[in-house]
Amino acid sequence: MPESFSPKSTFLSLLKSLLADYVHKTRYGSVRIKRKWGAGSLSGIIHRATPEEDFLTSLDLKGKTVYDIGGFIGLLSVVFAKAVGQTGKVIVFEPNEENHAQLLETLRVNRVDNVRVLKLGISDTKGKEQPFIVHENFGATGSLDQEIQSQIVKTGRFKHLHIDVDTLDNAVATYGLPKPDFIKIDIEGMEYQALLGMTEILRTGSPQFHIEIHGADQLSKRENIGRIVAFLESQGYLIWHVETRQDIHSDNSVIAREGHIFCKRPKSLLAHNICSVRQTCTRSL
Repeated sequence: MPESFSPKSTFLSLLKSLLADYVHKTRYGSVRIKRKWGAGSLSGIIHRATPEEDFLTSLDLKGKTVYDIGGFIGLLSVVFAKAVGQTGKVIVFEPNEENHAQLLETLRVNRVDNVRVLKLGISDTKGKEQPFIVHENFGATGSLDQEIQSQIVKTGRFKHLHIDVDTLDNAVATYGLPKPDFIKIDIEGMEYQALLGMTEILRTGSPQFHIEIHGADQLSKRENIGRIVAFLESQGYLIWHVETRQDIHSDNSVIAREGHIFCKRPKSLLAHNICSVRQTCTRSL
């Protein structure tokens, strides 16, 4: 029996339709979030905080401008909105049409009004209607990366979408955005390209970064983190791996091939902590 007509998939589709308007509470670290029923909702009911969640919710972002690049359905966007407060601002970039709609709904049910959402992908070039492949069952698993796209296609359950992309430098100029203090990037293999498209931001400011590392396989992940670390080091950044709590350099970047990295320029660190990102990771930015 084809999977799309199996009793299990039929039941899940029926359950999803019945609970489409049901709002429940979940957690991201220590932060409570309201969300409508959807992908991942069952896992959100019983949840143990991850190192990423503990780390992000420990940061002092009050009054800051946060860019959420790859907003998915908006859970982290709400966390950031609560963290920055009414004197701060959150700018979210989410090009996937389905995720974008859920993201707006997440913001609505949480009644946050300090968030601006742009239906735009971030890369190193500007492009209209770029091919974007999404896994039918997992909205987050959509990518412009060709190797990740091939993986998704092999599952046999995928959709072809088209999205608009631009560099972050162009987006700031086009939409009159405030300069970022903190940038979170989670864009399924396109992290390096996003960094290449923000040279003006890096020339005129020193935003901190939280980047999730992706790749189609272990080799791709090693190559991706190697490029990212080399680029950030060339821009004067210190890098810390959230999951292993280790300082990362070009010679040990493979440690951070999975998980998340936090990056700060030394001039934004306290003088006596300049040798280690680890010592300042939970302090005020």
